[in-house]
Amino acid sequence: MRRSLLAITVVLLLAGAGWPRRTQGATAAIPVRDLVEVRSPVQPAAGRSYEGRIRDVRPAWDILDLTVGEGKEARDLRFDIGYARIVDPDGEELKGQDLKIGARVRVQLTADGKTVQQVSVLAN
Repeated sequence: MRRSLLAITVVLLLAGAGWPRRTQGATAAIPVRDLVEVRSPVQPAAGRSYEGRIRDVRPAWDILDLTVGEGKEARDLRFDIGYARIVDPDGEELKGQDLKIGARVRVQLTADGKTVQQVSVLAN
Protein backbone atom coordinates (compact mmCIF):
# COMPACT_ATOMS: atom_id res chain seq x y z
CA MET A 1 0.00 0.00 0.00
CA ARG A 2 2.74 2.39 0.97
CA ARG A 3 4.75 1.60 -2.14
CA SER A 4 1.77 2.23 -4.45
CA LEU A 5 1.01 5.53 -2.68
CA LEU A 6 4.59 6.62 -3.25
CA ALA A 7 4.39 5.62 -6.91
CA ILE A 8 1.18 7.60 -7.39
CA THR A 9 2.72 10.66 -5.76
CA VAL A 10 5.81 10.47 -7.97
CA VAL A 11 3.71 10.06 -11.12
CA LEU A 12 1.56 13.08 -10.20
CA LEU A 13 4.61 15.21 -9.48
CA LEU A 14 6.26 14.23 -12.75
CA ALA A 15 3.07 14.90 -14.67
CA GLY A 16 2.91 18.38 -13.15
CA ALA A 17 -0.44 17.97 -11.41
CA GLY A 18 -1.01 20.65 -8.86
CA TRP A 19 1.75 22.91 -10.13
CA PRO A 20 0.67 26.35 -11.32
CA ARG A 21 1.35 26.76 -14.99
CA ARG A 22 2.69 30.02 -16.26
CA THR A 23 2.89 31.10 -19.81
CA GLN A 24 5.55 33.36 -21.22
CA GLY A 25 5.03 36.92 -20.01
CA ALA A 26 2.44 36.03 -17.39
CA THR A 27 2.50 38.24 -14.31
CA ALA A 28 1.47 37.62 -10.73
CA ALA A 29 -0.55 40.82 -10.54
CA ILE A 30 -4.31 40.64 -10.05
CA PRO A 31 -6.36 42.85 -12.33
CA VAL A 32 -8.19 45.62 -10.45
CA ARG A 33 -11.56 44.60 -11.82
CA ASP A 34 -11.32 41.29 -9.94
CA LEU A 35 -10.99 42.93 -6.52
CA VAL A 36 -14.06 42.95 -4.31
CA GLU A 37 -14.54 45.20 -1.30
CA VAL A 38 -16.14 43.44 1.65
CA ARG A 39 -17.51 45.32 4.62
CA SER A 40 -18.68 43.68 7.79
CA PRO A 41 -21.91 45.03 9.27
CA VAL A 42 -20.89 43.75 12.69
CA GLN A 43 -18.77 46.12 14.77
CA PRO A 44 -16.14 44.56 17.01
CA ALA A 45 -17.28 44.12 20.58
CA ALA A 46 -16.08 46.77 22.96
CA GLY A 47 -13.68 45.60 25.61
CA ARG A 48 -14.87 45.23 29.16
CA SER A 49 -13.65 47.57 31.85
CA TYR A 50 -13.40 47.25 35.62
CA GLU A 51 -13.04 50.09 38.09
CA GLY A 52 -11.81 49.71 41.63
CA ARG A 53 -8.95 50.09 44.10
CA ILE A 54 -5.57 48.39 43.82
CA ARG A 55 -5.28 45.67 46.43
CA ASP A 56 -1.82 44.48 45.37
CA VAL A 57 0.52 45.19 42.47
CA ARG A 58 3.61 43.20 41.46
CA PRO A 59 5.08 44.85 38.35
CA ALA A 60 8.01 42.42 38.21
CA TRP A 61 5.50 39.56 37.80
CA ASP A 62 3.00 41.59 35.71
CA ILE A 63 0.23 41.11 38.30
CA LEU A 64 -2.42 43.59 39.40
CA ASP A 65 -4.98 42.63 42.06
CA LEU A 66 -8.01 44.87 42.00
CA THR A 67 -10.89 45.13 44.48
CA VAL A 68 -14.07 45.86 42.53
CA GLY A 69 -17.26 46.96 44.27
CA GLU A 70 -18.02 48.12 47.81
CA GLY A 71 -19.08 46.36 50.99
CA LYS A 72 -20.61 42.90 50.60
CA GLU A 73 -20.51 43.13 46.82
CA ALA A 74 -16.72 43.65 46.76
CA ARG A 75 -14.67 41.03 44.96
CA ASP A 76 -11.01 40.71 44.05
CA LEU A 77 -9.86 40.26 40.46
CA ARG A 78 -6.35 39.48 39.23
CA PHE A 79 -5.08 40.84 35.93
CA ASP A 80 -1.96 40.21 33.85
CA ILE A 81 -0.66 43.69 33.01
CA GLY A 82 2.39 42.58 31.05
CA TYR A 83 1.14 44.08 27.77
CA ALA A 84 -0.94 46.91 29.24
CA ARG A 85 -0.46 50.61 28.73
CA ILE A 86 -0.50 52.42 32.08
CA VAL A 87 -1.55 56.09 32.16
CA ASP A 88 -2.13 58.71 34.86
CA PRO A 89 -5.20 61.02 35.03
CA ASP A 90 -3.49 63.47 32.64
CA GLY A 91 -2.91 60.74 30.04
CA GLU A 92 0.85 60.53 30.55
CA GLU A 93 2.52 57.12 30.45
CA LEU A 94 3.49 55.47 33.73
CA LYS A 95 5.45 52.38 34.66
CA GLY A 96 4.15 49.48 36.72
CA GLN A 97 6.26 50.65 39.65
CA ASP A 98 4.27 53.91 39.76
CA LEU A 99 1.03 52.08 40.67
CA LYS A 100 0.31 52.38 44.40
CA ILE A 101 -1.81 50.19 46.65
CA GLY A 102 -5.16 51.88 47.34
CA ALA A 103 -5.17 53.97 44.15
CA ARG A 104 -8.38 54.03 42.10
CA VAL A 105 -7.88 52.62 38.61
CA ARG A 106 -9.86 51.53 35.57
CA VAL A 107 -8.71 48.36 33.81
CA GLN A 108 -9.80 48.06 30.17
CA LEU A 109 -9.69 44.67 28.47
CA THR A 110 -9.47 43.92 24.77
CA ALA A 111 -12.56 42.81 22.86
CA ASP A 112 -11.80 39.14 23.51
CA GLY A 113 -11.65 39.85 27.26
CA LYS A 114 -8.34 38.04 27.77
CA THR A 115 -5.74 40.79 27.62
CA VAL A 116 -5.50 44.04 29.57
CA GLN A 117 -5.26 46.87 27.08
CA GLN A 118 -4.92 49.85 29.43
CA VAL A 119 -4.74 50.64 33.13
CA SER A 120 -5.87 54.20 33.85
CA VAL A 121 -5.16 55.77 37.24
CA LEU A 122 -8.21 57.82 38.23
CA ALA A 123 -8.18 61.11 40.10
CA ASN A 124 -9.39 60.82 43.70
